[in-house]
Amino acid sequence: MFIYVLIERYYQMSSIINSYQWRLISWTCCLLILIHFAYKYQSRKEIHNEQLCRLNDNLIQTEATFHRVSRELKQARSKSRSRSRSILLRQRENKSISSFIQHKTQSIDHTQNKDHLTYFIDYNYIYF
Repeated sequence: MFIYVLIERYYQMSSIINSYQWRLISWTCCLLILIHFAYKYQSRKEIHNEQLCRLNDNLIQTEATFHRVSRELKQARSKSRSRSRSILLRQRENKSISSFIQHKTQSIDHTQNKDHLTYFIDYNYIYF
């Protein structure tokens, strides 16, 4: 009977130990799963943070490039305006010079035509 009690106690103890072992194993598995997902989430968060940092750097570079290109475009516009102004001034000067020359030549031609016209009229008048 004593042996029976010992075996029964051993069995109870082993079942108690077994249940504690199973509880311990299950809690350990749950804890490992939680640690795994926490690490995975943390690594995703780190990757996400790295991507955000890269995007921020790219945005800063893009903004700097935009400002540089904007300045270059403004300079090109001002150069183009000054170039077109100088071209317009040259054209106006050429027009004023050419109109002055045309006016002089027309006045010369006009006076010559008057002489010819009066001569022609006088000539025709004589015969009529």
